[in-house]
Amino acid sequence: NSKDEPKVKELHECGHCGKVVKRRGDLTAHIRIHTGERPHCCDYCTNAYARKGDLVRHMQLTHTGDCPYSCDHCGSVFAKKFQLVKHMSVHKGEHPYSCDHCGSTFKEKRSLAKHMITHTGEYPYSCSYCGHGFALKGDMVIHTRRIHTGERPYSCEHCGSAFKDKYTLVVHLRSHTGERPYSCDHCGSTFKGKRSLAKHMITHTGEYPYSCSYCGHGFAAKGDMV
Repeated sequence: NSKDEPKVKELHECGHCGKVVKRRGDLTAHIRIHTGERPHCCDYCTNAYARKGDLVRHMQLTHTGDCPYSCDHCGSVFAKKFQLVKHMSVHKGEHPYSCDHCGSTFKEKRSLAKHMITHTGEYPYSCSYCGHGFALKGDMVIHTRRIHTGERPYSCEHCGSAFKDKYTLVVHLRSHTGERPYSCDHCGSTFKGKRSLAKHMITHTGEYPYSCSYCGHGFAAKGDMV
């Protein structure tokens, strides 16, 4: 009797990569990773997301309550001042951090810290395992986890994948949200992370900006050389 036969749940397969999910809605959201579609747009800033849940989470974290801080460039509004300051970095030409020695300016505090080594010759943080020196404490921690301990303290709330540093987790999360905030000035291609953009740029420039002082091997991103 057909009534006695157990129901077989229909599975949905992605035509791009073969991934199988249980719900059609999950498949629709997953396919947007491949297409780059982000239909859920924030009414307060320029962010857009593949999943409605990611938009809701963004709204709760960034725009809850009063939003007194607004961007003069694009009109985006934020609840906290630090969120506006962080947002401003997306507008090209901003270099709020300056060097007291030579006047060079930088978009990020970490870039200024690395630049200061050219003046002082000092690496304030060193690895307790191998003695390698670093300009930033965060870089030393990442190096220790990547090379020596294998620790992966950052995990993805969507799929459980674990990572050695927060940056890699943030880039990974974009595979779920569909966000690709870095774009190529030459061809308009978009990427989830700075490293991917840096590697892509080689197809236009043919240059590897970072080279190993021991063997001369070239790298697109400094983090890959460490």
